[in-house]
Amino acid sequence: MANVQQGASTTQDRQVLNLRAFLAMVGFFRMGCDVVRWELTAMRPDGPYRLAIQFSAQPVVELFEETSMALLRIAEIENLLTMPPVGRPS
Repeated sequence: MANVQQGASTTQDRQVLNLRAFLAMVGFFRMGCDVVRWELTAMRPDGPYRLAIQFSAQPVVELFEETSMALLRIAEIENLLTMPPVGRPS
């Protein structure tokens, strides 16, 4: 029988723990030739959490009560911004 470690965490769980320890997390992803920067900052040690995504002249800012929701939002926005363009009508 395989030895299963109790309390093993996922990558997302480790990111949440890191944010709580350091109060901020920064990441990047590519959108075509541009680089999109995001920053997740704890406004207080237990939240709320401020997500700022910079991909135009001004950042898009959202607030979240939980880091897990902010990380899901980052993934959602990255997926939307990096999707291949939909065919244009002729």
